[in-house]
Amino acid sequence: TPPPQTIVRTSPQSASPPASSPSVSRVSDLDISSVSSWAVYHNEAIKLQRDGHAVEAMRMFEKAAEAQANFLGPEHPDLAVSVNSLGHIYRDMGRAEDAKLCFRRCVQLYQKAYGPQDPRTIDAQRLLEAT
Repeated sequence: TPPPQTIVRTSPQSASPPASSPSVSRVSDLDISSVSSWAVYHNEAIKLQRDGHAVEAMRMFEKAAEAQANFLGPEHPDLAVSVNSLGHIYRDMGRAEDAKLCFRRCVQLYQKAYGPQDPRTIDAQRLLEAT
């Protein structure tokens, strides 16, 4: 089953995501230093995954994580959204070790930001243990 849809949150200093998502061919031309780019990559990846294009979705989730890390920083807890999505697609593709790395990173990000008892940390830990 596909991972649950995630809500795209933007930070106060960020711009809102574009009203419409560009086509896949235009997505590759985005500047990866803005949260708008992250949202477009992430949303495009969800569409690709839903349409059964796992490899292309994986690439978009990877770009989303890169854009988000560039914009927010590699330790920002919102990065866990992209890393979690990437973990789900790796798991669905049979790449359990890659999925575990992603889910472990989610646990680290959430634990550092919110502590070990936060529901996000606990959910990420359960996902890691189940993979």
